[in-house]
Amino acid sequence: MGELGKRVLVADDDEGVRRLLEEVLRRAGYRVEVCRDGSEAFKRLGSGTYDLLVFDHHMPKVTGLNLARMARLAGMAVPILLITSALEVQAEAQLHELDGLQVILKPFGIEDFLLRVERLLGGSSEEEQNTPPTGTKRVT
Repeated sequence: MGELGKRVLVADDDEGVRRLLEEVLRRAGYRVEVCRDGSEAFKRLGSGTYDLLVFDHHMPKVTGLNLARMARLAGMAVPILLITSALEVQAEAQLHELDGLQVILKPFGIEDFLLRVERLLGGSSEEEQNTPPTGTKRVT
């Protein structure tokens, strides 16, 4: 269960995915703000403080990977969860440059997603971190 008050910024251009992630995170106890594209998310980064950033990689205007890079250049050490169905070789190579960034591949289960969020926010035990996540509901 999420720590009440932890702020999460979600950016995804797919309205269905964006609403689902918002609902799942809210029900888990997180305070959530959502953006419909990378440009909107970039503006929010400069006007708020977040405990976790969740970005879809393939968004118009500004990709999730570019948003992650901008957050790091701005000195933000917040964990980042990048959602993607596939990464290009060039993008995959750039992931190693960004500390605190993890990738979750679509399709993924909601339980998998929440477990990853909790791990990034430091809310799970060492035993939970070594247990592979499982789930039935899928995001595609």
